[in-house]
Amino acid sequence: MYRRRAARLTGGSRYTRATLRANASGKVFGITFDDGYRNVFENALPVLNRLGFTSTNYFVVNQFDGGNVWDAQKGVPHSPLMSVDEMRNWAAAGQEVGSHTLDHVHLSEVSPEIAYQQIAQSRTELGALLNTEIGAFCYPYGSETPGVREWVRKAGYSNATTTVRGLVRPDDDLFGLPRVTVARSTNIFRFLQKCLTRLEDRRLSG
Repeated sequence: MYRRRAARLTGGSRYTRATLRANASGKVFGITFDDGYRNVFENALPVLNRLGFTSTNYFVVNQFDGGNVWDAQKGVPHSPLMSVDEMRNWAAAGQEVGSHTLDHVHLSEVSPEIAYQQIAQSRTELGALLNTEIGAFCYPYGSETPGVREWVRKAGYSNATTTVRGLVRPDDDLFGLPRVTVARSTNIFRFLQKCLTRLEDRRLSG
């Protein structure tokens, strides 16, 4: 449905602040998408709207109306990303906009100056485009360190998600939230296992 894109379930973004801090009971989840792909706008947004679900999409600021250029050297086919107008329509529909840096870089592999610029400037530019504060961040490739987490805090975000697999616990660091990948190949039985059992917790501790 979303060409090679996977949704991820998490306690992240606005959902984390509301649920982890309020000690909500029952099964609580958030839906996240990485990179801002146009096929998510075209295919997922109507479903989210119909079901009344909200989600967070993490955008690569310098690639609006561009594509997944960071995948080219790996031979991954080009897939178009949302334009600024589509991103604004995403937000207007009640979905959250988060940052995935300016250029989808490995934050732990670039200089501190470049890493902080990627983190902070992307928040500033997204906020200016939407005239709102941006609270959610996602580490490209899951590339992060304690220092990178601190830069995300310093830049003004309220939470950040990783690529670590696992379920969110109330005492988790809001700047190092694990997620559960839901890929095109995930059948309904596996989906329920991931969300309603300790399967992903076992993966996290294994």
